[in-house]
Parts: sequence; C-alpha cells; structure tokens
Amino acid sequence: QAPAKSLSMVLKMLSDKHLLHSCAGPKGGYCFLRDPNSVTLMQVVEAVGSPIFENDCLFHGTPCPRDHWCPIHEVWEKAQMVFVKVLGRYSIGYLLERITNWEAIDHLLEDLAKELPRPKEPPRD
Repeated sequence: QAPAKSLSMVLKMLSDKHLLHSCAGPKGGYCFLRDPNSVTLMQVVEAVGSPIFENDCLFHGTPCPRDHWCPIHEVWEKAQMVFVKVLGRYSIGYLLERITNWEAIDHLLEDLAKELPRPKEPPRD
C-alpha cells in the first residue's frame, strides 16, 4: 500500500502533466482529463518523471560503460525495450476494466483518505 504522502505527490504530478484534474474541498478529488483508455501506463510513468531504465549495470547498479563487451548488455537492452513497449500498449482504462473487487478498492481509498492531512477549516465568526 502506498503511503498517503507518496500517493498525494504522484496525483499532483499527474495533475501537473494534465492527465488528471484536481478539485479541492470536502467533496473534491481527482478525475481524468482524458478517456482513461487513451492514457497509457508509459505516459503515467513519464508524467511522474521516473526513468524506466538508464541501462544500469545489473551487477553494479551504475550506468554501464562495458556495452561493447559485456555479455548481458544486449539482452538487458532488449528486455528494456520490450518492457517500454508493453507499458505503451496498456492503458489505465484496461486496468480499470479488470478491477473485479470494487469493495476492496473502496476500503483502500478510505484508508488512504484517513492518512491524508486534513485542510484547516477557516475560523467561523
């Protein structure tokens, strides 16, 4: 389960990239600005600024300077390309269609809402 603060940051990033619209207030929340079927998982990853791969060495975790002789380099590079293609092929809508237990999703959202900081109410006169 994602911590509420992390989730809040991701939702803000998606809103800043115009994938989501946020509405403030007690009945506020987020909604898609586009059809969820047109928003790919790759677009979501790019929107949060998370590089998928930087061709880091599998053994050292640093950028790989040995691409000209390392035996795994070519395989890793191809695996990365396939992964990126798969993320580009699937949409948020695809995932939403496969949610079968909406009750579990409701409970998750309720738990997350409890963790989010509450906005301060303006003083009443």
